[in-house]
Amino acid sequence: MENSISRETILNSLEGENFQTMKQLFQNFGPDGWNSMTYQDINIEQCTDGITNRIYKFEARGKDTEPPHLLMRVNGKNTETIIDREHETNMINFLASFGFGPKIYGIFQNGFIYEYVEGRTVKIEEMRDPHIQELIARRMARLHLLPHEELNENINLNENSNENSNEKLNENSNENSNEKSNEKSNQNLNEHRYIFLTIHSWFNSIPKDLPDPEKNKLFHEVDIDQVRNWVELLKQTIYEKLGKEPNIAICHNDLLNGNIIYHEESDSIRFIDFEYAKKNYCGFDIANHLNEYPGFEMDLKNMPDSDTIKTFVKHYLSEFNSIPIDQIEQKDLDSKYLEVRLFQLVSLIYWGVWSLVQSGISDIDFDYVSYAKRRFFAFQVEKEKVNKEFGFEI
Repeated sequence: MENSISRETILNSLEGENFQTMKQLFQNFGPDGWNSMTYQDINIEQCTDGITNRIYKFEARGKDTEPPHLLMRVNGKNTETIIDREHETNMINFLASFGFGPKIYGIFQNGFIYEYVEGRTVKIEEMRDPHIQELIARRMARLHLLPHEELNENINLNENSNENSNEKLNENSNENSNEKSNEKSNQNLNEHRYIFLTIHSWFNSIPKDLPDPEKNKLFHEVDIDQVRNWVELLKQTIYEKLGKEPNIAICHNDLLNGNIIYHEESDSIRFIDFEYAKKNYCGFDIANHLNEYPGFEMDLKNMPDSDTIKTFVKHYLSEFNSIPIDQIEQKDLDSKYLEVRLFQLVSLIYWGVWSLVQSGISDIDFDYVSYAKRRFFAFQVEKEKVNKEFGFEI
């Protein structure tokens, strides 16, 4: 059931200015016991970890209500530019059927009310803890083992998509082509659909200027054409160096610490916030998570070293292939390690471009331009490390 209440009305209601709106939402969507709540019956707490949306936690005050907690997400301003919200809700419902996603109680125009996952968010420094690292790696492998063949992996490209990108897509998607080289190019483009075509679509949503003079000056220090060239170089390198198409699965694509919940009593990990979840390369999901070790500040001394990455990959491969770690073949470890290292570079660009888009649309108090610059700087540092480690030039 969907309710067409504006984003501003929801936010005002959460501030207590007009709780009648919230009461209407709970009456329409809330579980039994929540549909008669008043403002005095509920504690409302804003969760501050995210930089895309506004998340609110509701706690029933002094009432024996099940569930005792609910979450509400109010989508970030204009985020439909970069996120397919219909796909997101379909994906969450699909994942919930396998115990991987939260239950959605109801959808309104700019967000939804959904299940609260018991536990606590993992701290940034905990992601390097050997035990927590193993739990995350094995949970990720189980996510990647979910059936995905029938899921549509297409994305809705921005209507203003770059003409050159569309020309390349059209050239490579000619189903009537009988030339093997064209068939391989088409296969590669389709397999890379989510990562690279998403990045290309985001390029076309980057603003030309920002209203704040100081931020605008920083914004124009970014050479977007150079970033485009990096993307093309990475595509070529991945095709050439991996030798075969890596495994594709349902991936979370945003496993920063705030999206990982640790439940101490069961000593288990669950993932939350699946708004970027789509079919993707497994190696990207691993790489993207490892890139979060430095946090939003991108403190590069906290980037995982080769031993840390290989340890994570061993736990992942052990779970994914249902074998003990000591039975993992060296060639399989080496192949997955190279895949992860290359996709670490893709991930750094991915979120850098995302942040440039957000700088023009978001009303969240976060310095997106500086974050993008930190991501692009990290890309250049890591690119040189990869070149030196594997003896090739990107």
